[in-house]
Amino acid sequence: MLCALPAWAQLNDNTIAITVSQSATLAPDQVVFSIDISSGLGTGFDTVLNALAGSGIGAANFTGASTNGQGLLDVVTRGPLMIDWNFSWAVPLANMKFAVQALTEYQQNFSQAKQGLSLSFSVAGFQVSPQLQQMQSCSVSGLLAVATAQAQKFGAAAGLTVGPVVSMSGASSSPAAGLGCTMTVTFARQPAVAVLPIIGGTVTVTAARSLPSQADESALSVSLQLPATSTLDNAVSALSGTGITASNFASVSGDAQALIWTFNLVVPFSQLQSTLSALSGLQQKLNANGLNGLTSLSFSQSNLESSVAGTCPYAGLVSDARSQAMSLASSAGLSLGPILAVSDGSAASGVAGATNTPAYAFYSLGATFGVFASITTIPPTPACTLSMQFQVNGSGANPQTLPESITVSGAVNTIPAADQALFYVSVTAPLSMTLDDVLAEIAGSGITAADLSSQPLALYIPGVLNASFAPTVSWPFTLAVPLSTLQQTISTLTALQTKIGNASAQSDLYFYVEGLQTSSQALAAQSCSPSDILNNARSKAQSIATAAGLSLGPVVAISNVAGSSGCTAAFKFAANGGQ
Repeated sequence: MLCALPAWAQLNDNTIAITVSQSATLAPDQVVFSIDISSGLGTGFDTVLNALAGSGIGAANFTGASTNGQGLLDVVTRGPLMIDWNFSWAVPLANMKFAVQALTEYQQNFSQAKQGLSLSFSVAGFQVSPQLQQMQSCSVSGLLAVATAQAQKFGAAAGLTVGPVVSMSGASSSPAAGLGCTMTVTFARQPAVAVLPIIGGTVTVTAARSLPSQADESALSVSLQLPATSTLDNAVSALSGTGITASNFASVSGDAQALIWTFNLVVPFSQLQSTLSALSGLQQKLNANGLNGLTSLSFSQSNLESSVAGTCPYAGLVSDARSQAMSLASSAGLSLGPILAVSDGSAASGVAGATNTPAYAFYSLGATFGVFASITTIPPTPACTLSMQFQVNGSGANPQTLPESITVSGAVNTIPAADQALFYVSVTAPLSMTLDDVLAEIAGSGITAADLSSQPLALYIPGVLNASFAPTVSWPFTLAVPLSTLQQTISTLTALQTKIGNASAQSDLYFYVEGLQTSSQALAAQSCSPSDILNNARSKAQSIATAAGLSLGPVVAISNVAGSSGCTAAFKFAANGGQ
């Protein structure tokens, strides 16, 4: 479906700009199997992979691991502790029958081999394959035809004659909005009674690819419940032997009886089995107090990560952009000229994040153009983007010869370590109490009116059955304290929690640590060398210049925002020689 949209972003004299969009719907062509392999605590990741040899399922399909134990009762209800190794396998829909037969055969082989492994599988859903996504392309000629017709309609209404195309650029809708692409076409007015010169004769294209990386680490979330009097040191001591230290601390929450300490631990796949085994053994030991005990342990995998920083594939990005620009120029009867400008939109850090979804390329007329999101999942935001502006010839306009340039961001990764804990505190009090009254009730906590959160107040109005209760309001606060005072703040809030709860059945205090953060003072005090930032930017610019066939020149412009962005800056380099 093609439709025309108004383009309000920029209005140049003597031009008619029309934005058109095209949507598409792709039918799923793959079935996704969820595969679970159960093993004993002594079985490692490599052993599981060896058992799957020849199946087409390997480390790239691994989605996580977990154990089946939560307490002593599970030994009776679930049998001995096991590790569940989870994999995801996508196969063409046409091969679904054969895939089921192959998995069934592996299931039987596992059982007969008696190696302590068992396999189960199910269909998790359907998706559009990356290959099919990459094969889709927007109809540039169709978009141009719709834009031309729309421009003629508006031109006729205003008494103007539509002239040649002078520039094209584009953008895309978000994956949640559906599949599609958008293009803005700017036409010259004919004849051009120019008060201001027409800026045209350009095609701007943005190419994007995700950072190439392979997950090799598992991120675990570990929660330990201890009595309310416990400290961070107590929690770390209780987790001895699991690899967890105070540096893994993430948050704490609780009440007058118990605190729940949460830690984040990143483990290489090669150490996953031993870590899960250690956590499972400790889990059984701590949970031995039974269901009513104040000490317990739980853990789960949060996501998969890559330990290796990726490098943006600039040669591929340049090739993608040039190919798309040639297609656009050709559709408008233009010939592609030299490169006028290049801009790098990649993340400054260049560090790969979660890589559970396969990396793939897509093309754009500004953002995303041509590769579409899966029906069952939304693809990750591409980490590497490159915008290229080309001169075009034969448009009939008078394209300006612009200086060639390359603009990139430079950064030095010197983010200071977290030095504050961020508490969320909620105080429930009678509606008759004012903010000042509430602050007086929690005096000594360090909370002031400035800490009142932007979250809405929770108002409770009792019904007929609870007419004896008075209306109450829950006041939300956010409190940042130095990490060195973490335990002191927990003790203070716990004491206030007990005091307020004992004073009234309708009053209460609830708190937890939302997370850790770097204070504004630490950010302002961070020191980074402008020379290091420039060298980082120059290295990226040189890679782009080499890929684009340009010669890198001197810096011609710099942009920097002081404060939290003090170690990041944008540099514009002169360049020449691009064809």
